[in-house]
Amino acid sequence: MDCVHWLYLAGRGAGKTRSAAERLRERIESGAARYIALIGPTFADVRDIMVEGESGLQAVAGDLFETYNRSMGEIRFKGGCRARFFSGEDYDALRGWQSTDVWGDELCAWRYPQQTFDMAMFGLRLGDPEAIWTTTPRNLKVLKDLIAAPNTKVTRSSTFANRENLAPAFFASIVRKYEGTRLGRQELEGAVLEDVEGALWEAAWFEREGFRQPSAFVREKGTVVFRPPAPIVKIVVALDPSVSDPEKRRDPNKEPDACGICVAGTDESGNGYVLGDFSKVLSPAKWARLCVKLFDMTKANCVIAEANQGGELIREVIRGIASNVPITLVHAANAKRPRAEPVATLYEQGRVHHCGPMNALEEQQTSWDASDSNSKSPNNVDALVWAFHGLGLCVATGTRISQRVRAKG
Repeated sequence: MDCVHWLYLAGRGAGKTRSAAERLRERIESGAARYIALIGPTFADVRDIMVEGESGLQAVAGDLFETYNRSMGEIRFKGGCRARFFSGEDYDALRGWQSTDVWGDELCAWRYPQQTFDMAMFGLRLGDPEAIWTTTPRNLKVLKDLIAAPNTKVTRSSTFANRENLAPAFFASIVRKYEGTRLGRQELEGAVLEDVEGALWEAAWFEREGFRQPSAFVREKGTVVFRPPAPIVKIVVALDPSVSDPEKRRDPNKEPDACGICVAGTDESGNGYVLGDFSKVLSPAKWARLCVKLFDMTKANCVIAEANQGGELIREVIRGIASNVPITLVHAANAKRPRAEPVATLYEQGRVHHCGPMNALEEQQTSWDASDSNSKSPNNVDALVWAFHGLGLCVATGTRISQRVRAKG
């Protein structure tokens, strides 16, 4: 019989993991599941969330475990069923593994979603096969094809449906912040968002082979270190500053502006790498400390910052922390679309790579309507644009370098 796909499409904290674990328990107890492929964004995600998490297989079906080798990534269940761990970072590892069952968690967060999905399907050829897919959606072709498939059963839910099992603080802070926004529709309500007409970036560009690279900032022995996935010849830390202190805003009900902070680099061939997006709501003192920390960690060439507002402040707060940081201040003398268009062209040409997850940045790139002169460009995108202009990968239309503050000595 044809494989049955069960797609649980829902927002964060909606109960996807628990539901999938309970369904697999049913299949194991009935004898239908004999060989299971457990696939997550990384090997650690499979172990820490799908198996050992509060709602994972160990909590739901731990009494069925016969042996569990967490380092090798294998579970043997009573009765002979076996499960093996796989990662969305390494689709070739699925070659040769035949399955009766697949559970793919957070499909849209995999580094290689289409290729990993295909390899899993080639191996799902034993018994009465079933595939479970649990994910918060993104605008990906592999997901839209899965939704449209005739043998897919789709379950939709939202964060709000599981409210009684989530911390009140989560709703008071995170949900309140994003409820009613485009990103909230995706991350809370589980809606598949299409590209916005007028957006300069297309979601399909982010699905190309080789676009996604391993994270450049990795944790080793409890410490975050910088490990770029390719030889980088120039690095900049780009800053789109917020000049007000979010803790001292006049209207406490108005969400403060985020500060855009992006680290980007280029290789000898002129390809661009977004090495990290660190944009968040920060006071001037905090964004200055973060920029200096990133500058030192990455051995960057300079910090480049938009100086239309607070040019003197930028120099003063950064200089107050480290006097040896070269700072390039730029004034925007034209509309934001002309500045962003050459950066989007680099993406269209396949000359840019994202290192690690960039969900917030990519959502802003595909949702900002650059054709609307009244539309405010998001801070993450602004920092990204300054970064690529600072790397010299595109002509800075409508931009002038007002002052370059060099390091002392």
